[in-house]
Amino acid sequence: MNLQEILAPIEDLFLWSFSVLEAGGNVFNFLLMAIIALALVYWTFKLIGFQKEEALNR
Repeated sequence: MNLQEILAPIEDLFLWSFSVLEAGGNVFNFLLMAIIALALVYWTFKLIGFQKEEALNR
């Protein structure tokens, strides 16, 4: 097995995923931005919660 046999399916996957992005247009882009924004807000609230639970090291 050579390197080309390993990389060819990865290339096909990337090309397929870009065609899905093109087909979705701006709606798909806005959906991804909303998902990322919600994930960041959730992560921020989790960090705030962990910071409140933290005991001082004294």
